[in-house]
Amino acid sequence: MTHRRPMPHWTAAALALALGACSERSTPPADVPLDAAADAHDLDAHDLDAPEAPTAERPPASCEPGMDTDFDEVPNDVECREGTDPGNPDTDGDGLRDGRERAYPRVCVAADRARQGRPPTACTSDAGCAAGESCRGLSGTMADSDGDGASDRAEDPGADGMIDTARGETDPRLWDTDGDGRGDGESGLAICRPDGLVNPRLVNVPRGTFLVGLDPVWPMTPRTVMGATETDGAAMLLDDPALSLAAFAHERSASSADVRVEALDAEDDVVAALGAVPVLVGRALTTHEMLPAVRSVFRVAVEAGDGGAPEGAGALRDRLLARVVGAPVPAGTPAYPAASDHRVEVVTVLRGEPRRRVTLVTVLASATADDPASPAAIRADDLVNTSGLADRDRTLDFRCQRFTATGESEVDFLWLVDTSGSMSDDQERLGRTAERFFGRLTAAGVDFRVGVFEAGSMMLNLDDPGFSFINGADPGGARLLAWQVTISPYLMAPRDIFRPYAFAGSAEEAVAAGVYAFETLRERTTRGELDPGRRLRSGARTVAFFVTDEPGTNDDAVFRRDMARWGADYPARLRSVVEFFQRNEIQTYGLVADFRTACATPNVQDMPRCVILNNGGAFIPITTATDPEVAAAMNLVVESVAGVASQYQLDRTPISATLQVRVDGRPVPRSRTDGFDYDATARAVVFYGTTHRPSRAAEVVISYRVWAGSLG
Repeated sequence: MTHRRPMPHWTAAALALALGACSERSTPPADVPLDAAADAHDLDAHDLDAPEAPTAERPPASCEPGMDTDFDEVPNDVECREGTDPGNPDTDGDGLRDGRERAYPRVCVAADRARQGRPPTACTSDAGCAAGESCRGLSGTMADSDGDGASDRAEDPGADGMIDTARGETDPRLWDTDGDGRGDGESGLAICRPDGLVNPRLVNVPRGTFLVGLDPVWPMTPRTVMGATETDGAAMLLDDPALSLAAFAHERSASSADVRVEALDAEDDVVAALGAVPVLVGRALTTHEMLPAVRSVFRVAVEAGDGGAPEGAGALRDRLLARVVGAPVPAGTPAYPAASDHRVEVVTVLRGEPRRRVTLVTVLASATADDPASPAAIRADDLVNTSGLADRDRTLDFRCQRFTATGESEVDFLWLVDTSGSMSDDQERLGRTAERFFGRLTAAGVDFRVGVFEAGSMMLNLDDPGFSFINGADPGGARLLAWQVTISPYLMAPRDIFRPYAFAGSAEEAVAAGVYAFETLRERTTRGELDPGRRLRSGARTVAFFVTDEPGTNDDAVFRRDMARWGADYPARLRSVVEFFQRNEIQTYGLVADFRTACATPNVQDMPRCVILNNGGAFIPITTATDPEVAAAMNLVVESVAGVASQYQLDRTPISATLQVRVDGRPVPRSRTDGFDYDATARAVVFYGTTHRPSRAAEVVISYRVWAGSLG
């Protein structure tokens, strides 16, 4: 009798060789640096043998009882009687031996597919089934026993009858395993089968401890640059001049056990080498290997009259890399179109012992980065979001998840605005992003509201003069947000008679105002407030956005009033405030000052920034931010919030370039205008536009590659 072997871990090369490809992106190139020895299907070696045709030297097998000419565990006389070939171990050529198909568990299959039991009832004969059902197993003479367009082996590679949809398996006895009205060959689960998955291109970084899983559509072969010394490490360069996208992955020794210290060092290189200005900085990540990481975005612009000249993304990348590795970049960078404005994204990862710093960098023309219809930003994100980064001995696995859509995601925003005299230009800068803010959230299918509050320090009265959220569905909501966030006439608009909803007391305590506003709204919710504009929505995600140029000494003075609750000294109070936002699952972002202090330093006050960062958020440095930086940053905030609010949270971290999505069996393109995208921080899929957005109760199937053995 044939016995199953344990399911092996799949290497990338084995997947490419044994599974084949489902699209032009599915086959890795020959430089995949992994072992090809593993068998990708959970079958015995005999099951992979090609059947031999009779020849003059080997005549057709007889039907003599007791013989098993082809060693398929079915006697010749039985094969002759049942129609399989006694001289061919796999009569129908589906990759499963005749004996295994004959022994496959049988179930009751309904003639009327709409009345099919799921899961089907086990049986040994028709007598064990209800009227209108028949007892069926697998056919040894048909490669596709149920006629659904997928071969028996593709549906259940292990041929054990244990159908694991999370592994992409469907039932080879049922035309429609999940009852969605489509045959399994066309259903959403088709992208979960081994031959329907996407394979990343895997590349080792020289002198490195890791490899990178790339989107195979990168058009050029990666190049390498060696550092001046072993300490300087080495880098892999990637170029896509058609998309104005240049990138590198670099590894070197680390000097600190604190990833934020390493990130600041890497980001200082960006500023020094390129004259970059921060856009949105400090976002904390945890990689699939549970390693700490920090993600920051910068802008490099040639302003009129400053004497500079437009450059291409490749030249900027090479200048930065030369500083990082301490050696010039060799010739070979292709020609890039010159642009006066570029976006630089930097992700710093701290790895293992001895400690190593990995830096992932992309340089992309800002016009392309801001264009949601361009694939460039998605390709850049797939490289730097750490999902493709792994220890070089990792192998590949995959996941398949099914969801039933429940409708739109809900988010309640609280904007806490410092209304002191120094803030008017910053308020107007935010106001100018309102249209884009509303538009991108709506495009992401988020049901959102925005409440704009003064950064006050006393308890909040929602009834006098009367608070109400701005609804995202309000056609005039963006204009109202622009008016409310300012205290002086917004862009000279004559109707701007609004301002942030007033707190009593001072107006410079954005963090304290966030705590008070949330607690007041939550208390209204708890006691059954009927006015929806004066309570939080059940199930909605909550986001606090701080706007202030203060260091937080005013905030700390508010929390000192209740040291029994918040702590006896500043570090304790900072910890308590961060725990408040964490405990209540409130995301934190802001346009705030950056005093370049370490948040763990005792008695150094930088509370708004440190609350944001210690709660896993990111901030826009208020002292350097101009309109372009704020506009770009708000786009990034929207994408992140949409990810956290999404119902399509993934169980494992995908190699994001391999993601595939089907809604009710129909493929969905990767797109930030009309398709799906991925948010790495939330580990979630987000639908943009309306064409492919799942309606309520729709089936959503998502398949993706993962690194075997990863914890996240």
